[in-house]
Amino acid sequence: MIEPPIKRASATAEELAARQTGSGVPRNTTADYEILDERPNRLPNSSIRRNLPATKREYMIPLTDGTTLFVTEQKLATMGRDYKEAALEVEPGTIAQEQRRQPRPNPNRAAPTPDVIYGNVARQQDIQTQPAAYSPTRGERVNSFAKRALIVLCIGLFIMMVGYVVFSIVGSWWTTQQNDWTYGRPRTFQIDWNVGHGTASNPNSHFIAQNLHHRIVVIEIPGDDPSKAKIYIGPSLIGPGQDLAPVTLSFEDVNHDGKPDLVLHVEDQRFIFFNQQVKGVWQFVPAPNQQ
Repeated sequence: MIEPPIKRASATAEELAARQTGSGVPRNTTADYEILDERPNRLPNSSIRRNLPATKREYMIPLTDGTTLFVTEQKLATMGRDYKEAALEVEPGTIAQEQRRQPRPNPNRAAPTPDVIYGNVARQQDIQTQPAAYSPTRGERVNSFAKRALIVLCIGLFIMMVGYVVFSIVGSWWTTQQNDWTYGRPRTFQIDWNVGHGTASNPNSHFIAQNLHHRIVVIEIPGDDPSKAKIYIGPSLIGPGQDLAPVTLSFEDVNHDGKPDLVLHVEDQRFIFFNQQVKGVWQFVPAPNQQ
């Protein structure tokens, strides 16, 4: 960067006469040149006070890493503001001497950056150095990974438990809805079957099974004759929600006597009633182990 020209003041009459006669008249250096403080990238005043050409002036810049940078005035004019504020003028020829004294450069040493260069010691003390980045040890990394894995495992178990509870509630509600649509309230099941209690014209019997307030009741109407209806009392159901358990009927020859026996189904349980003749009347009697 080339320094802006210095404005030259007009010569006085005495100076013009001295030039013509050849006699030396001391020049007023302060009046001869007018310094423009407003111009950009102004160099330090110490450089202006010397009557040396710009190519001869040399400066030293102290760096924060303990080294010193020597530059000419032309080089300093192209550098940043921090460099200019830190520059101190030295005797001409200092750069050549320092270059002879400078040891072989170390390639492993990083060059200082401009943002860490300051002009004086007071400013260096005001700037707080950044702490070095913390690098955790292998044990700390393992412990951190174990903690994160434990947290993820706990969250996964919690989600599974919540999901299981929600699934159970929704599943129970859906099962109850289906039973309501199929068996109603109270739970009722009906079927027609020929068990040998009807008439020749109408051999089938109509069976109605109900879960009536935790008690299983089966009504048989043989041959569609309500006057011959029979009521069979089944087991009592114990437990919350058992009054909504559906009951169904099936007919099997359990004791292998050629007569279909009555089998009650409540959830996963079976209750057997044998088809026997009691006092000349055919009816169903609970199995001995269920009385």
